[in-house]
Amino acid sequence: MSLVLDEHGTFLGKSGRSLYVKTPSGKKTRRSTYNLQEVISLCNCSVSSQAIELLSQNGIPFVMIRRGRPFAIVHPFFNHGTVHTRREQLSAYWDTRGGELARAFVLGAMRNKANLLLYWSRNRRNTSPKLAANLEEKSNAIIDMEPLLEEIIGSPDEVRLDLMHVEGQAARQYFEGLELIIPEEFRFDGRTRRPPTDPVNAMLSYGYAILYSRVFTTTAACGLEPFAGYLHSDRSGKPSLILDVVEEFRQVSVDRTVMRLLSQRQVNPEGFILQEGKIMMNKDTKRLLLANLLESFDVELRVSSGRKRSLSQVMMSQCRSLVRFLIGKDKEYKPYIFRW
Repeated sequence: MSLVLDEHGTFLGKSGRSLYVKTPSGKKTRRSTYNLQEVISLCNCSVSSQAIELLSQNGIPFVMIRRGRPFAIVHPFFNHGTVHTRREQLSAYWDTRGGELARAFVLGAMRNKANLLLYWSRNRRNTSPKLAANLEEKSNAIIDMEPLLEEIIGSPDEVRLDLMHVEGQAARQYFEGLELIIPEEFRFDGRTRRPPTDPVNAMLSYGYAILYSRVFTTTAACGLEPFAGYLHSDRSGKPSLILDVVEEFRQVSVDRTVMRLLSQRQVNPEGFILQEGKIMMNKDTKRLLLANLLESFDVELRVSSGRKRSLSQVMMSQCRSLVRFLIGKDKEYKPYIFRW
């Protein structure tokens, strides 16, 4: 479960052994730390040192998000892994492990794009056979690109552009598939990020920000360095590893949630506003999307073993697998593949 602060002027403090939230309107609530996984701030708020201490004592991270990305995170020192993990993470960039990981992240992204298109296709076989066939065609086009990844070998510096090129081609097929099933009242001409130019992109960008925060806290809990990735390039302030790991989870968490809300007509064009040249969700639409996104982290998914795990558990499992690969306990890193 997550506690989200999204109203400017909110105060977060401590009351006994619980958190205390007060909004500008004067509404006061208490929130137990039991089963609380994270606190997310999406607004200008005040937080007491006692609240931070309580969160740290219970291993609960505090994430601050602005303009679609986490900009700071507070988490307990005891959530850090060993120094050995980070040393291996950094050294892996210069040997074959780095290239293998970059390729695995792209493979996961491509396979999940293809599988989600196929999932939507099978759900429409009886009602819209032609649409289902078009979606399956897009899915197959992505699968056909996978052999290209095996031809790309080397260090991250040597393979990054080639991998990104293949992933970009797969993404083009994927978003063309999305255009086929997005309701007509929502204009969508492909993925645009900064700024989002339509409601669908506004929802996707917001959803990815929430996903970034969850992956951020998960990697930190496993002792990984969030700013040292393999697929995405290094740049000051850019959490490259977070962007790498997120590639495996965009479709199953954010895209699937956004498309469900659109197809079920739970959101409408009136739920968006134009502000400073970009399309933004109004407060009600944002809260609806946020509630559904947070619920998606608790939805059980089928994993390779045949068992079911929540998305949050899958994320933690993947980060632990990444650590085991880096320190030599596992011979390979296998990306998460969406199954239904």
